[in-house]
Amino acid sequence: MTGKKIKPESGTKQKRTATSKYKKEIEALKKEVQEQKNNYLRAVAELENYKKFSQKEHLHYAETLKKSIFLNFIKIVDDFERALAHKNSAKDGFQEGIELIYKSMLKLLEQYNVKPFNSVNEPFDHSKHEAIGFTPNNDVEENTVLAEQQKGYLYNDEILRHSKVIVSTKNTEEKKEV
Repeated sequence: MTGKKIKPESGTKQKRTATSKYKKEIEALKKEVQEQKNNYLRAVAELENYKKFSQKEHLHYAETLKKSIFLNFIKIVDDFERALAHKNSAKDGFQEGIELIYKSMLKLLEQYNVKPFNSVNEPFDHSKHEAIGFTPNNDVEENTVLAEQQKGYLYNDEILRHSKVIVSTKNTEEKKEV
């Protein structure tokens, strides 16, 4: 043989260099795979969050729509209450029909957890009441609701509509309208 002799040490050195090179490539590939896995998991988490957000938005929209419908029903109930307030003492078929419709409307609202709440003789609470007038009255505590001009309603124990009320004051001024 006329070729160069390869020292056993240099072959081992080449193997070490190649092995080291492959180890670095393997580490780089492992790192890339881990990054891709993290990106995938992040994308899955974002999708799940979007689904939850979307469902929450849908429920919020549905609740807003229901509230709007209930407010329209409440306006009809208000009209019946005004009509019933002016009834004469003698009952006739028309009056009974109005009362029946009124009771049916209230029952329908109650089925959907919409309920009127009482305000008269209660302390004024701005979260439930809208003051539309003030009347001096020394017979009750100041800021007591004396009269209710329009009923307030709850939907799932949240205020759907504030009561419009007349509130007591302690001063002796004449009745004020807001």
